[in-house]
Amino acid sequence: MMPSDRFVSLWDMLEFNAERFVRVSNLLMSLQAGLSANINFDGHSFQISESAFKDLISLRDDLLLMEMPVSVAAFDRVLEEMKRPAPHFQADWLKGRIVNFSTVVGDELRAKTFLSLPSASAAIFGDPENKFGHVVLDAFPSIVPEVREAAKCQALERWTASVMHLMRALEVGLQAMARHYEVEPEQNWNAVLEQVQSKLKAISKKTDGKAEEQWASEVGTHFRFLKNAFRNQAMHPLARYDEEAAIEIFDSTKSFFRHLATRLSE
Repeated sequence: MMPSDRFVSLWDMLEFNAERFVRVSNLLMSLQAGLSANINFDGHSFQISESAFKDLISLRDDLLLMEMPVSVAAFDRVLEEMKRPAPHFQADWLKGRIVNFSTVVGDELRAKTFLSLPSASAAIFGDPENKFGHVVLDAFPSIVPEVREAAKCQALERWTASVMHLMRALEVGLQAMARHYEVEPEQNWNAVLEQVQSKLKAISKKTDGKAEEQWASEVGTHFRFLKNAFRNQAMHPLARYDEEAAIEIFDSTKSFFRHLATRLSE
């Protein structure tokens, strides 16, 4: 089984769970096997079938999508020979060209790298916005780039980078809370944090109603944790975060924004 935490050669990864690379590998093998199966007994001629020709075109499309221009050029040279009006091709010549073409593909693949991710991390990397949900991102659209990068960094196990992006997103949420509680957001963040927390503590069922008290209590739980994270980041910009801390901050930031989105927006 391929390790999930390192970069590996694409040529070594052809049979790994990457559909396009597997398809290229299979087409190359079937092409060479087909040559042997379809060569006449006299060893002099070979006629390509319609299905094999379609496979060749599919192979070229995959090479284009994989950004392999040298392989595409080598392929085109072979294909031009096959398109000549004569219905048959010299088998020995064609076998040699196919072998050379396969070698070019292998050489070009070795110059590339392929990142292997566990299925759970791959799901995050492929759809990072899903971690926060569209309700949050519709209410706070400016955090979309930060959420996307924070999730991708988490999938790649770049924990400190993930927290950096979350703190940038958190500023938007704090600004929304400052406006909601009529706190001047242009002052330094430490003052804003203290004043917002003071406003949250002052909310009571008697003066503001049960629903407002419950909402403030729930958002306050997330706010207190994130306030410390935000302060730590501001005071210690070179701090590093491990997996446990980064995931905790990610989940708290997500919950905080989901709660905010029930009442607030940008």
